[in-house]
Amino acid sequence: MKDETLAAYEAERSAGDLPAREDHYRSLFECMNEGFALCEILCDALGNVHDFRYLAVNPAFERHTGLSAAQVTGRTILELFPEIEREWFEQCGKTALTGVSARFEAWFGLLGRWFEVSCFQTTPGRFGALFTDISKFKREGTEYRMAGELQAILEATPAAIWIAHDPECRRITGNAYADEVIMRAERGGNISRSALPGDEAVSYRVYRNGVELAPGELPSQVAAATGQPVKEQGFELVFNDGRRVHTTLSAVPLFDADGRVRGSVTAGIDITRLKQAEETLRASEEKYRLLFESSIDGIILTSPDGYISAANSAACRILGRTEEEIIQAGREGITDTSDPRLAAALEERDRTGRFHGELTMKHKDGSLFPAEISTVLYGGKDSETRSSVLFRDITERKRAEERLREVQKLESLGLLAGGIAHDFNNLLVSVIGNASLAQERLPAGHPLVELLERVVQSGHQAAHLTNQMLAYSGKGKFLVETLNLSALIADMGFVVQESISPRIAIHFQLEENLPPIEADRGQMKQVFMNLATNAADAIGSRDGLIIVKTGIRNVDGQFIQRRQEARDLMPGRYVYLDVSDSGCGMDEATRARIFDPFYSTKFMGRGLGLAAVGGIVRGHKGTVTVSSQPGQGSCFTVLLPATEYDIEELAPGLGDALPKSPGTILVVDDERMVRDLVKQALEDHGYTVLLAESGPMAIDVMKSRPGGIDLVLLDLSMPGMSGAEVLPEIRKILPDVKVMLSSGYSEAESMQMFEGQQVSAFLQKPFTLNTLRDAVKDCIG
Repeated sequence: MKDETLAAYEAERSAGDLPAREDHYRSLFECMNEGFALCEILCDALGNVHDFRYLAVNPAFERHTGLSAAQVTGRTILELFPEIEREWFEQCGKTALTGVSARFEAWFGLLGRWFEVSCFQTTPGRFGALFTDISKFKREGTEYRMAGELQAILEATPAAIWIAHDPECRRITGNAYADEVIMRAERGGNISRSALPGDEAVSYRVYRNGVELAPGELPSQVAAATGQPVKEQGFELVFNDGRRVHTTLSAVPLFDADGRVRGSVTAGIDITRLKQAEETLRASEEKYRLLFESSIDGIILTSPDGYISAANSAACRILGRTEEEIIQAGREGITDTSDPRLAAALEERDRTGRFHGELTMKHKDGSLFPAEISTVLYGGKDSETRSSVLFRDITERKRAEERLREVQKLESLGLLAGGIAHDFNNLLVSVIGNASLAQERLPAGHPLVELLERVVQSGHQAAHLTNQMLAYSGKGKFLVETLNLSALIADMGFVVQESISPRIAIHFQLEENLPPIEADRGQMKQVFMNLATNAADAIGSRDGLIIVKTGIRNVDGQFIQRRQEARDLMPGRYVYLDVSDSGCGMDEATRARIFDPFYSTKFMGRGLGLAAVGGIVRGHKGTVTVSSQPGQGSCFTVLLPATEYDIEELAPGLGDALPKSPGTILVVDDERMVRDLVKQALEDHGYTVLLAESGPMAIDVMKSRPGGIDLVLLDLSMPGMSGAEVLPEIRKILPDVKVMLSSGYSEAESMQMFEGQQVSAFLQKPFTLNTLRDAVKDCIG
């Protein structure tokens, strides 16, 4: 293409038809793959070419050089490339002055590339240059035109050979083995960090005897600089990726016909494997001894028949024996020979050469523990078969796995209980509310009033049951305040005594100077009442004693490790509540299930009392521990984090009766029974009530009555669009409207979903009509 373009150009120029074909050549100029530059030469006073200026370049020029037309047009080559090789001036200047076209290959050091150039005169003093990047051809083909025989010898030589083509060793080529050793970059040139200033340092560092070479100290550089051979020397090449290569290098200078140094040849042998083998041989015994002794797992070296020859310190620690005692005990002394898995493990090891699994091992005192075992057979120095056994005590792992299964079970049951309680609370809103409405509308003394009162009372009892389910799931009502646990227990003493058999005595041993706790008062009362009731049930109809204690306990890491129930606690001060009884006690199987919901040892029990205790205490970042033996009674200990805050006693306020007040309220709830109940209850007291059964409907109502709504009663859980999604849309329409959130879940949990959003009040389901009206009054009057 380049020759054809040049010939065509010369033919047209000779025919004087170049202007007529301007469009044709402009298209060729823009689309050709070869780089093209139109330049004029600049001469000194003596007429010698010392520079040339770019007049025009084509797009391919930018692709080959990385410089755009705007960057080069009008500028000289020395301005752009101050250190350009003189060969370019000689060849291109001669063509511009004589009109003799030239074709040559030239190295452009500043770009790190080889170019094939065709140069022709356009007018006297000006020339056009077509050029193509042949760097890849140089590398892949006859690199630097080395003779085929010499290239074959170089490639077949099992040594790295580098040839420096200039006295400063900047342009370097090497054979394939050299490329494999140093993994040189695509561009040629000296790429070591020991190179001379101006060379690009991108690959490796060179060390001799642990000291990095300075610029100019490479053997090739020394040979070229001194004109003397450099005899075999050992070096270490450290690459940027961390790879290290050990090599021996020798170098000799290259001379031109006039005896001047023109470069050098360096030969190197990769001795990395030899060095590694020597180092491995020297360090292997020390390394494996260090691994053997520093391992946190027990390691025992044995013969296949069970004779033990060595044991590390970890094995001694785990087994509670000295190395001599382990050797003397042998395999049968440290393993549980009654474990049915042992014979199968030995058979697998002998058959496959290895075994990995679990077996039971034995402490010095005879106690057993589960162990993870990994053993392999290997050949010893004496050619005898040996066995290495690596083992670790997995007692804690087994406990953690059991605890994880227990946590997962509790979480699953908690989700089930919380979901059931939430849905049940929605139903109770309708049951209690409609019964209350009916009572209000019947005249005093009507025979149905008493029946409806029983319905309301039954609804409250059902609500208490759902609260216990929510407490177990950790989603119960949770209003934190600073409490003195001893004072709370003392206040409840009479109530508890009245609720149990008169044949059971209760003794209180309450710490007076007890630090406060942050807890929900109602839930703490429920915890104590449930524990006391459980203790009374364990005693039954016999005479018995319940002892209630409070106090302070410092929980440390050892206590947490020792007690499975305490694994989630943080070390620190805790307030404890002990409730112990002289009842029938429990066996291990019963203790394992007492906090499961719906599990009860009583014929008529619902199995939620202790389950609720566990849920409440977990929700307060505490725990419950149990100690019991059949026939010896039980002791339940509740641990709750102590706080340093002062206790503030707040006097309860007395609410006024709700007067009939005007106002418009939007009720958003997906349960029709709840919507209808709230509508009737509030309309009876003078309010205007609007209803919406979903989030999108509520938004439509808001848009249709801008500024005409005083309060939005918003349900949290609705299909399609939840309350948390509806509230931002409400704020866009009426930014200042008051919003009361309603949910069967606890206030603490529900409000977490509205963090950062303004909510005026919270209404816990199920609610009575008075509770509803009081909440509305507090919001809008």
